[in-house]
Parts: sequence; structure tokens; C-alpha cells
Amino acid sequence: MTYRVGVTRDEPLATVGGCWARGGRAGRLNGKTYIMVTATLFLVVAIIHLLRIIFGWSVEIGGLSIPFWASWLGVLVAGALAYLGFTQRR
Repeated sequence: MTYRVGVTRDEPLATVGGCWARGGRAGRLNGKTYIMVTATLFLVVAIIHLLRIIFGWSVEIGGLSIPFWASWLGVLVAGALAYLGFTQRR
């Protein structure tokens, strides 16, 4: 049994250049928009790591407590990737 979400029988899905589209039209993402979206996501991740450090939120994954140095590393890496993304837009 196959389930398709949001597709009617009169408007089948088709692949155009590797993107799924309705009626053969693909809404492609240009490079500038892609860089802005990924830089924004990295900025959000860096801010969440910084908030964890400021407020002292504890994080456990599968019973394993994640140390705060991991958030410092997350702030540095995600912040650097966000900075590089925002400076690369042309």
C-alpha cells in the first residue's frame, strides 16, 4: 500500500532535475537563499547552545549526561558556520 500526502489523482508527482514537483514544475532553491537558510539555522543552534550555558540547562540523551564543554564547542562550531554563511552571500 502506498500513501501520498497532499497529492490528488489529477495532479501526479513528477521529478524535475531531482526535485519533486506537481505538474512538472519545480520550485528550485537558488544558492543565495540556501546559504541564508543554512546560516540562519546554524545561528539558531549556536544561540540554543549559548542559552544552555547561560541558564545551566542539563541535557541527557539515553541516560548519558552531556557536559557543558560540548555546548561551548557547539557555540564555536555553529557560530563559525553561521558567520561564514552570512559572509559568503553575494
